[in-house]
Amino acid sequence: MSPADFRERALEFLCANSVVGAASSESGWGRGDDSVGLLDGYPDRAAEAAAVERAREWRRCVYDNGFGWLGGPVHLGGAGLDPALDEEYRLLEAGFDVPDQQPFGTGIRLVAPAVVAHGEAACSVGSCRESIGATSSAVSSSASGPVGGEHAR
Repeated sequence: MSPADFRERALEFLCANSVVGAASSESGWGRGDDSVGLLDGYPDRAAEAAAVERAREWRRCVYDNGFGWLGGPVHLGGAGLDPALDEEYRLLEAGFDVPDQQPFGTGIRLVAPAVVAHGEAACSVGSCRESIGATSSAVSSSASGPVGGEHAR
């Protein structure tokens, strides 16, 4: 699949499942929220839990449509495609109003790559998927990815 085809399919998915986000007027040096903790900014545990559940539902949707862990190995639940596509997708997704994915940042950017590099034999497909927020049993472990596999909508 060409980069242009990937971009087109990703944008089709994002447009169908979310809305284009508005640029925040609070962004920039010295403006906006300075929270840096993993889940800072929630007034209480109930609000935090609700935000995590919204994020989890979004990750399921992303995976079920072939855009989750694009560069991950097929035998661990990834799509087996070019790892650069993961960052390309994240950049595209950043332009849309989707639930905050910060709760899965550690799993996506630290745990999953470490498992691939050092611990594949000890990791099951389910535990790898769970660490990056995709706990749906419908997540395909085929290499079809965003090109229209069995879970593409």
